[in-house]
Amino acid sequence: MAFVPVNAWLGRPYEGVPWLRGVILAAGNGSRLGSLTANQPKALLEVGGRPLVDYTLDAMAEAGIDQVVVVTGYLGATLEDDLTTRRRDFDLRF
Repeated sequence: MAFVPVNAWLGRPYEGVPWLRGVILAAGNGSRLGSLTANQPKALLEVGGRPLVDYTLDAMAEAGIDQVVVVTGYLGATLEDDLTTRRRDFDLRF
């Protein structure tokens, strides 16, 4: 029997599930990235012209998740300010 991805026959399997939430762990200081994270959290570093965290949020949106808890630590206020300004398409909790 061939493997068939769940999305192929269910569409968005979690759409409409009232209790489904996303969690993003963004508390690390990115020490292995050296000076790149001296003034901004790793989640806001740009890759391909977009902050890293946007790729995760976009994948969550595609799965039907619109409520997300972001666990912050290092430069957490910077990440919170950025996301609450730019990503109004989510109900974000920090």
